[in-house]
Amino acid sequence: MPTSRIVVDGLWRCLCPSIDATLLAKATLTPLLASSSRHQNAWRRRPHTGHGRGRPILRCHAPQPRAMHSYSPSPLTEASSSNSLPVTADDLLRSEAPGDQLMDQAPTAVIYEALRKAKARPDSRQWILTVLKYLIESRREKPNVFLYEAMIMSNWDPAGSVFDLEAILQALDRDGIQPSDGIYHAALQMLAIHPDYRTRNKLLQRMARGGITLRDEGKVNVAIGLLRDGQYEMALDHLEEMVRAAVPVPGWVFDVFTYALGSLGHVDEAVLIVQQRIERAGGSKDAVSLDVWHFLLDECSRDLEYEGTLYIWQQMVEPGLLNPSDGTMVNVLNTASRHGDPYLANQAIQLLTNRRVKLGIHHYEALVDCYVSTGDLKAAFQVLCIMSGTGLPFDGKASTRSIFALLIDSPELADNAVDMLVDLRESHEIPISVLNVVIEALCVNKQQDKALGVFRNHVRQLCPTGPTLETFLLLMEKSVVSAETARYLFSEMALWLLRPTSAMHDRMVYFCAVDNTGGGDLDEAFKYVAAIDTAAAAAAAPPTVIVDSENASTSTSTSSSSWLTRPTVLALFERCFRSSNVDPRAWPLVDEALRRSIIVPRDVKPAVLALLERYFGSQDPRAWALVDEAERRNISLGFEVQQLMKRFKKQNAAKVNAVKVVDEPADQRTLSVEDGTAQEQVVDFVETVKVVDEPADQQQSLGVEDGTSQEQVAASVETVKGKESENELDSQQSLNEDGTSQEQLAAFVEGDAPQPLKVYKSTLERRRIRRKGVVKSKVSAWAKRE
Repeated sequence: MPTSRIVVDGLWRCLCPSIDATLLAKATLTPLLASSSRHQNAWRRRPHTGHGRGRPILRCHAPQPRAMHSYSPSPLTEASSSNSLPVTADDLLRSEAPGDQLMDQAPTAVIYEALRKAKARPDSRQWILTVLKYLIESRREKPNVFLYEAMIMSNWDPAGSVFDLEAILQALDRDGIQPSDGIYHAALQMLAIHPDYRTRNKLLQRMARGGITLRDEGKVNVAIGLLRDGQYEMALDHLEEMVRAAVPVPGWVFDVFTYALGSLGHVDEAVLIVQQRIERAGGSKDAVSLDVWHFLLDECSRDLEYEGTLYIWQQMVEPGLLNPSDGTMVNVLNTASRHGDPYLANQAIQLLTNRRVKLGIHHYEALVDCYVSTGDLKAAFQVLCIMSGTGLPFDGKASTRSIFALLIDSPELADNAVDMLVDLRESHEIPISVLNVVIEALCVNKQQDKALGVFRNHVRQLCPTGPTLETFLLLMEKSVVSAETARYLFSEMALWLLRPTSAMHDRMVYFCAVDNTGGGDLDEAFKYVAAIDTAAAAAAAPPTVIVDSENASTSTSTSSSSWLTRPTVLALFERCFRSSNVDPRAWPLVDEALRRSIIVPRDVKPAVLALLERYFGSQDPRAWALVDEAERRNISLGFEVQQLMKRFKKQNAAKVNAVKVVDEPADQRTLSVEDGTAQEQVVDFVETVKVVDEPADQQQSLGVEDGTSQEQVAASVETVKGKESENELDSQQSLNEDGTSQEQLAAFVEGDAPQPLKVYKSTLERRRIRRKGVVKSKVSAWAKRE
């Protein structure tokens, strides 16, 4: 059809000035449309090749965009002409959600190109899925290798999952499509984001069977995937293999490994990676960012990893390239303290001082530990003197524990410690806590005399402020071995206007009770007990002591220190029972200790049994009064009393036999003792009896090894001689009102039947001690049956 010709003259231009723009647009648009039409026809004839190995895929029959073929001969405006321009791949990528109208204006090849570039688009999952849906539904594209690859790329998004990848791989197998190199590497990159060890191994095996070479980016993705999957050793091996093979590993990969390993505590490996990066960069420290250096120094110093901390310090901090925070500096100081590096510790202190940071106790204590680790005791003392001079309120005992450990491990340093303090006295004021740690170390090293000598000779010379209660408490607990020394320390406390604490009073009572050299005084001990009670009443703090009787340990609460401790109570009670005459203050002491739960009844049982044995041995009638006092305080002695009675009964029988032997001729004497008494003991007793029978002026000295007096031996012999007549008298008397004879009850006691009431007897009276679970009626009923 012939086209109409329009003649444009000057009159036309005057009447319609826009004719020039209209004609220009028409002239430029017509060739473009013709060229686009030819391009579409050529696209329809040429098969589309997929991404990867260039194999032909399904033919594309995409409908031509309607907008490119809709041309109206009516006059065109500027907006309508611009809408007719073709849509590029960048236009599609710039759109947040490309609609059908926009994609209708783009050729299929442009849409494919946009899919290829979509990997660089953030949050591209929804965009890729929208484009894929349009291609399959609107453009009738059949699934091909590139579309599956794009679908895998959509799972690079954090919203993707391994399950989607497995479904895609199964769809490939179901459709009979051989995965391409791009699909495998896209899947490996997806597994670096969503790690799955099993799926990764399956892909690597399929690539090996298919002869597909793993590209450099694929190796990087494998290493990142192993790291994300928690396979740290395998990830490190893979990274080292890439470094040895000169694979161009991106810097962010090293950063990821450094941050991941450092956060997990593997700071050695993280530092090694940084060193490898610097070596690969020819020694340039710029290969590692400052953020990584800060992170590594913080992690190494916090984990007290000395080698890594020292390496970063020498590489970055000393040259002034890195300025750590105050918290990191404290960690560096602690690391140097732990590993004994005074140089690094002083460097950290110097930097903090340059920042005008006020040093605290934790800074000085770390520096003290550094010098102690190197054995420089004098420098450690000097730091403590400087810290004391700053006016910091510090706990002297807590700050000197490292020095104490050094003095214990090296006793020879304790002897020279005083000389070091004398030298430091010329330039510093020596705090008493420094002298206390020397005294404590000497006491623990079993050098109590030297510890007291240091106190007597140097405390006024070195410490003008004088000793503290801590000084006297150390001496009372670890150096005092007698009551006399304890009295000296109490007098010194009075000179320094110091009031003894309850713990010191307790130690004084203990030494007064256990001192057997003559310095111990029982009356003085109870005087200090009364002083403790007075102080406790003034403080209005009743003590509470919890005793673990099984482990024989005592734990006290805050107010429990206002009275005696368990060892002191037991020592004082034993001292009261040491003589034959029990001190009348003993039982009130036990009652108070039981009330305060400091001791339990069985704690005082050994002392009572020791005295009771002496009473039974001498047949002292006070034994039963002692038993009554013990049972009144729930101290069970029934079984022990029976054993003592049986034992002394056999001993008395042996004495009777020995007396009989005395009357026999010397050649007919037979010393056969059933209770196991040694023959020599019987001979000694017989000789003693002989001496007693001699006239008074001819009696020889009775040398008894156990200290028994001559009168006691004589009384014992007379008692033994009258034993037979007394036993005959007792056997004729009735023990119980129901007529049970003494022999029947004795047979019951000696037999295999359960233990009855504990029965004991004396010469003139019969007594009964109640046993647990046994009553008198049962014993009587059994005796009648017998």
